[in-house]
Amino acid sequence: MPNEEIGWTIVRAYIRTIAFAEGTWYPGRNDIDAYRTQALSYRQIPLSYAFKDHPYWTDRIIPCTGVGSERLCSACTGALQWHPDTYAAVRDRWKTAFWFEDGKFSPRNQDLAGIYKLQELGIWNILYSGIDWKQSQVMVSRTAFSKALSQSASTWASLPRYEGDGSGYHGQGARSIDKLYPFFLQQLRSQES
Repeated sequence: MPNEEIGWTIVRAYIRTIAFAEGTWYPGRNDIDAYRTQALSYRQIPLSYAFKDHPYWTDRIIPCTGVGSERLCSACTGALQWHPDTYAAVRDRWKTAFWFEDGKFSPRNQDLAGIYKLQELGIWNILYSGIDWKQSQVMVSRTAFSKALSQSASTWASLPRYEGDGSGYHGQGARSIDKLYPFFLQQLRSQES
C-alpha cells in the first residue's frame, strides 16, 4: 500500500470503529442506515429528514424515554452519534474548511466532521505513532489504539476511557478495547488490496 494511502486507511478504520462502538454500524448493515440512526432507539430516520442540518431538527423528533430520574434523553444522530452541539461546534470551528453539500448533515459530512474532531483531539498523531508493518500489512499497536480511544472517549461515550473501563463518560456503557481493537484491525485489513 503506498504511504499516502496509509493515513486514509487508518482514518476510515477508526471512524468505522467509532460507529461500531456507538452501535450504529456492524458488518452486514447497509452503510446508509448507519448514517440515519437516532440515539436510544437506534431507529432509522425517515429519508425526508435524514440530511437536514442536524442541530435544528433532531431535538424535535427524538422523544425522551423512561420516567422520573430514569429518563433518558438524547439528540445524538448519525453513524457517529453526533450531539447537535458537538456537530455545530465542529462545523463552526472548521467553517472555512471544505464541506460537502453546504455543510448539511450528510454521510460525507458526518465522516468529515469526525475527521476534523479527531484531528482536534490529536488522534492521528497517536495512531500514527503506533504504525507497524506485519507481513506487508499496516498495523497500529494496541497501546496506540488504546490511547486514541481514551483521548476520544469524552466525545464518544461508548469508547472506553482506559483499558478495562466499562462505564464510559456520561453514564453510558463503553465497549471494551478487547472488542474494539480486533474490529479496528479487521477494518484495516478489509481496505487492503
